[in-house]
Amino acid sequence: MKARWSKAWKSSTKPSKQRKYRRNAPLHVKGGYLSVHLSTELRTKYARRNARVRTGDTVTVLRGGHRGRSGKVERVSVKRTKVFITGIETMRKDGTKSLYAFDPSNLMITEVNLKDKKREQALRRKIAAQEQEKSPAKQPAKQPAPAKPLTKPPVIQTQTKTTSSTPSMAPAEKEIEKPQGTPSINSPKDNSKKQASVSPSPREKRNMDVKKNE
Repeated sequence: MKARWSKAWKSSTKPSKQRKYRRNAPLHVKGGYLSVHLSTELRTKYARRNARVRTGDTVTVLRGGHRGRSGKVERVSVKRTKVFITGIETMRKDGTKSLYAFDPSNLMITEVNLKDKKREQALRRKIAAQEQEKSPAKQPAKQPAPAKPLTKPPVIQTQTKTTSSTPSMAPAEKEIEKPQGTPSINSPKDNSKKQASVSPSPREKRNMDVKKNE
């Protein structure tokens, strides 16, 4: 089953579908259909073209059999999107009288009911925005930046302090500590041991014998 009203619906050339869209619209959408044109004086005063009609506003009929008549709005029907004006009535078949229902598009507001302060703020909202654009807040004048000095500042040399009190020794000057009891490499005992361990060759023995005989 299709929905009775859809926000995605755009338009149609059939008047029946257009009327169906307006009839089945929710109340928050129908409230937009109650906008009424403002008179030329109110347009210049509030800087807007239309406003939503309310009870207590003075309106003038622009079209229809009651054209030119004016009066105060007695009742507004959001569900039917109709406006009822005091003093403008219609005769029923049984002889009784009832208020005539006007479409908001056929009316013009000549005097606004400003008992509601929120409504007055909403009407003047556009004027306040225009005044702020015309007279922006004064900004403080920018002061010129100070001129930079031509001379360079003196360079401060920092001296590094050594934490150790004794002077540092070069790696070549450092003495290699050796454990006690180990003989040095160039000691005479080691040389004698090396000489004793090395036995002469037979050729060297012959040369030694020849030298002794001579």
